[in-house]
Amino acid sequence: MRKSLPQALDAGISPETIISDGLAKGMDKVSQEFDAGDLYLPQVLAASKVMDEAMLLLSDHINTDSERYRGVVVMGTVSGDIHEIGKNVCIAMLRGARYRVVDLGPDVSPEEFIKAVKENSADAVGGSALMTTTLDMQRKMVHEKEENDCNVLMLFGGAPCTEEWVKSIHGDGYSSSGRDMVLLLDKKLDAEGHK
Repeated sequence: MRKSLPQALDAGISPETIISDGLAKGMDKVSQEFDAGDLYLPQVLAASKVMDEAMLLLSDHINTDSERYRGVVVMGTVSGDIHEIGKNVCIAMLRGARYRVVDLGPDVSPEEFIKAVKENSADAVGGSALMTTTLDMQRKMVHEKEENDCNVLMLFGGAPCTEEWVKSIHGDGYSSSGRDMVLLLDKKLDAEGHK
């Protein structure tokens, strides 16, 4: 990759084309194969790492961060929950789709989510709950958003989470997989007039 990117740039291919027609399509293929069970988490994470390195190498050739990233997403597993695999898959897919992701890790309080949203001017926040006992933290995240009058998309997922649950707590969207998370965010941001 370290050799092929400079070669592509030397050949006159724009960084945006390298990202959209090369890297992003590669990550989309990784996402499809992961959803089909043909790839496993370590392979997805390795592909995400390559994408991150490529974006870093291309950053000097891209004029602004607004051109480099499609949006900013804060991700974490809700308070009381230490499971991270689902969240990490979503993060890998989002990074592969050119979103800047702020990973807060596991056991994140609603207050910490909103603080990170404000500090990073985030477009969306993703809260994962993998246990029925922590599911109500997603409702508390929505409450914290409203209390702080914070204009951010609240997206949720996790094993016990359903679309009906997300609607009942006034969340903005439900995601069942990493690929679904990217499609959901694309759709929501397009509807709001983001690029």
